[in-house]
Amino acid sequence: MDENEFVEKVIEEGTKETVGKAVDGIGTFLGKICLPAAEEIGLYLKDKMHIYRVMNLYKITQKVQKRLENNVKYQINPRSLINFVEKASLCVDENIQNMWAGLLSGRLTHPAQEDTDIIYYDLLNSLSIYQARIIKLIYGNDKICSFEQPLNICANENELNLKEKIQIPIKQILEKSPTPLDYIFHNKKHAEVINNEEMYSITIGYIIPNFAGLQKMELIKSYRIDLKKNIVVFDPTLFGLDFYMNCSGYKIYPLEAYLATRKYWLENK
Repeated sequence: MDENEFVEKVIEEGTKETVGKAVDGIGTFLGKICLPAAEEIGLYLKDKMHIYRVMNLYKITQKVQKRLENNVKYQINPRSLINFVEKASLCVDENIQNMWAGLLSGRLTHPAQEDTDIIYYDLLNSLSIYQARIIKLIYGNDKICSFEQPLNICANENELNLKEKIQIPIKQILEKSPTPLDYIFHNKKHAEVINNEEMYSITIGYIIPNFAGLQKMELIKSYRIDLKKNIVVFDPTLFGLDFYMNCSGYKIYPLEAYLATRKYWLENK
């Protein structure tokens, strides 16, 4: 065995050991929240998942355990947990991993219907990295607390009426791009692209599909691009707010109570 082969073998064995420990750690935690599915998921992790998926799931479960601090109040059913494992393990983005961790930790600390979790899992799984960051810009904005009372939750409407509009600078949106935007213009670096206001009419066109996708999923009601002020105005929805809340690890209903709680946190931070 030459030196290169020896090094490769050491790396391979080290990786197997690391992944094995990760699988054991994941299995121990998942066994606490859904014993019937623990053995099946353990075999699934060992037999069918690539290394990167195991490590993604390990990072997410570590985030969940940090949030919970052993405060698991409710179990999760096997169908929901297996669905979570299959989808969350594909996620490599830190922000979306935090959202997956928020969904699971919220489910384990608050009562919920048997498998409503899957609705949120499917939705989060369908988001692009950019869309997830835009969701955070919209619903993490403090102006979301300026809601008009009462919310029309029972009126079969999905609009969240605010006293103050959610206006986000185009530059701030471009800065959230998960990849450099230097591909838009020839011989222009990423920093030049996001700072060139004169070219925003072209640049924002590459981002619009993300807005349209959020609108189609009803996570926003509408969006308006104002090139005079270089902002995008978003009209949020009740469903979008509910989704963001759950991805943050909270289940505070009615939604007015969640917004009132956030307003209190804002005023007392």
